[in-house]
Amino acid sequence: MRQTLHILGKDIRRLRYDIIVMLALTAIFAWCAGHRSPFFDWQTARMNEMAELLEQLLPVAWWYLMARVIHGEQLPGDRQFWVTRPYRWQSLLGAKVLFIAMCVILPLLISDCVILRLQGFHPSEHFAGIAWHPLVFSVVFLLPVAALACLTVNIAQMALTFLAGIASLVILALFGIRPATIWFGSLDWVRLSLVFLVVLIGVLNIIVFQYSSRRTGLSRILAGATVGLAMMVGFFLPWTFAFALQSRLVKSRVDTTSISVQFQPEQRSPARAPEYTRVGIPIRLPIAFPGAPPGMIQIVDGMAGELVLPDGKTSKPLRMTAIEGTKENRWYVMTAEPSLYERVKNTPLRMHLIVLLTLYGNPRTERIPLEGNSHRVPGIGVCATEPFEPEKFTTLQCLVPFRLPGRTLAQFDNGGQVTGFGRMVNSPWPTSIGISPVNKAYWRLPNQAGATAFVFTTMQPLAHIRREIDIPNVRLADYAY
Repeated sequence: MRQTLHILGKDIRRLRYDIIVMLALTAIFAWCAGHRSPFFDWQTARMNEMAELLEQLLPVAWWYLMARVIHGEQLPGDRQFWVTRPYRWQSLLGAKVLFIAMCVILPLLISDCVILRLQGFHPSEHFAGIAWHPLVFSVVFLLPVAALACLTVNIAQMALTFLAGIASLVILALFGIRPATIWFGSLDWVRLSLVFLVVLIGVLNIIVFQYSSRRTGLSRILAGATVGLAMMVGFFLPWTFAFALQSRLVKSRVDTTSISVQFQPEQRSPARAPEYTRVGIPIRLPIAFPGAPPGMIQIVDGMAGELVLPDGKTSKPLRMTAIEGTKENRWYVMTAEPSLYERVKNTPLRMHLIVLLTLYGNPRTERIPLEGNSHRVPGIGVCATEPFEPEKFTTLQCLVPFRLPGRTLAQFDNGGQVTGFGRMVNSPWPTSIGISPVNKAYWRLPNQAGATAFVFTTMQPLAHIRREIDIPNVRLADYAY
């Protein structure tokens, strides 16, 4: 322990000016983010813009400080001066961990409390978020950079490696290597959590292995394997697996046997010549999900479809997306390849759909007057309204501590149905990914004559449901648009 503290003191003395600048930037960020307003006007614009700028720059400054302290005792190679000293690798690693905890994580924790307090939120009411935010921040932003610093000899080499990684992702995107399925927001947390779990295991092993043995070649191979495995999980993880995992975490509290899937051909749009998009021919399917218990709504987390072709073979799973805009979300779009569409467009086919649903309930309603001032909304945060294209839309902007509730809907007080955009957050983690503990969310609604207030409805996920349906005698040409 004495050796660890000795190395820590040496690093603090060597980087004292860097630390002072970093603490000053963190303090300025906490002050600006703490005075950020959801109501964007000329009085608050400068503070809002400064907070957003520092939110982008501060992680880069922290990465620079981490790289400097790790590169102080370079790990790659065998000609470093420090290896001639009687340093135990456990003491060296412990000193670097303590430095990052004291100079990066602790200031972040303090800034979280300051920002919440300045925004009018009591930190004791958000203990879980305050405890989890530095942990999530470390896994997502700090540990991968620390591992990269362990594999490089200086900041220039580290920056070139980082840029090479970005270039590789751009090349993959140019060649069309993208996620194989469509991810809806309420399921995306599973994919991200598994990606970050892979990254966490990989970078921890890289850091410990480098400090214990300094076998940089093997560590770089492990880094490449970690990146490859994380990309495979992020790109190709089946959404059915993600839904199954989410279902195990949320025990069903209601009877869902009455909820079914119905194909409603009588609701189809008039036939017209299809639009050939870059990804294929859109097939607009009228589907409904009746049977939800009173006071609850069901939202589609994912949907996949396949066609049984005239020769008895099935097509590969077809891309499905939802068109959200009504309370029931009736319209869903299947994208068919142009060659497949032209071959079978007038042939009656059997269609098989797999649908993953989440049932939301326990609604809680709050009102926000349309007067332009900031209002505190229980369960949401600090919200304000402002015109967006005043003759057409009104925007509701909120500052939300750590994360949104499960399902958040907005409408005008004289609206007959929900007309706003719903945000779905099914993640069990008490915080979202980001630098600030207070996140911005907004809803934009078409103006409605006679409205005097916004009405917020927040709902929690109560059950996750899987349904399948076979639809006979479907002609794609009747539903193309």
